[in-house]
Amino acid sequence: MSTLDDPASRARFRWLLGHHVAFCVWRRLAEVLARMVTAGVTDEGLEESAWWYDRYTSTVLYAGSCGEPLYRNVIRPDMAALHPSFSGLWARDHTWVRWLLGQLPIPRDSPLKSAVRRNRAVHMAVGQILVPEGGSLFKESGGRARCGATADEERLFDSYFLVYRTTVTQEEFRTHALLRVAAVLCDLAARPIDLPGYAEVGAALPDDIVTMMQDTAAGFAGAPGSKLNA
Repeated sequence: MSTLDDPASRARFRWLLGHHVAFCVWRRLAEVLARMVTAGVTDEGLEESAWWYDRYTSTVLYAGSCGEPLYRNVIRPDMAALHPSFSGLWARDHTWVRWLLGQLPIPRDSPLKSAVRRNRAVHMAVGQILVPEGGSLFKESGGRARCGATADEERLFDSYFLVYRTTVTQEEFRTHALLRVAAVLCDLAARPIDLPGYAEVGAALPDDIVTMMQDTAAGFAGAPGSKLNA
């Protein structure tokens, strides 16, 4: 029997792997946003960044697909054991994405603005499934988002998700990203997400989660027609 047939092991696996894919997507998203910060906002840039933003949103659904009992009894205690205020706000790659977004005059009717709204809606819906009552560890411990993350908090976040940062080539980055998306697709093929509430949340995405992940792989691979060609 695969270790992923154990619900607790599968919950931890998806939480870590889903975040790993998100980290990679954030890097690609940041590249597109940084080009627009430097060269100006374009329709092509807005469409490409929206595409990557939606792929990030699909990782939220996958990572949080354990359901409330496993999140409460497995994932949340794991994070709290490392730090009582453990938070996604400590993710340095997403902090960079948020900063870049803040530098851009994004039209309200643009595809990027729509993708950001979809992300917020899915994030909130998954959060409601996982924590139907109460709040995040960060909020319950009195944390304030406007204070920003410290370098120690960013390192702690990386250590929890088993991230070691070093300089890599584009080819090495692409290989690591593709291996992780492939692992997600293999997992979903063997164990589809079928818990109550998730189908309704997934309906907010442009496509089903398997197709979204397949598109993500094509984006990282730079396949013809993918958003990585720009």
